[in-house]
Amino acid sequence: MRKVRTWITAALCTTALVVACGDTPFTPEGVAGVYALISIDGESVPSGGGSLTLRADGTYSASLGSLTGGGTYTLTGSNTIQFTRVGGDLDDFTGILDGNEITVDEDGAVLVFRK
Repeated sequence: MRKVRTWITAALCTTALVVACGDTPFTPEGVAGVYALISIDGESVPSGGGSLTLRADGTYSASLGSLTGGGTYTLTGSNTIQFTRVGGDLDDFTGILDGNEITVDEDGAVLVFRK
């Protein structure tokens, strides 16, 4: 009986951990995908206004109007993404992942991208 209780407790703890972590693991594979720009400073952006593409190999490409760029990204902490420019018009920047959204605060402008 004791083994059964231990097994049930372990199963419940594992389930709670999986639920608490959400659907997207904070790994390059988990965050990879195309994120469309949906707002700047809380104002909606028309479709096609910008995008951020994260690849599982740790590289990214970005477009924001006529500006483009790309480089590498590093996952730090529990939800921070540090983007390092390798080429293009955009500078290095930091994003915060929350579910399927990445929020970037760049020089006071808040950009939100959604997967």
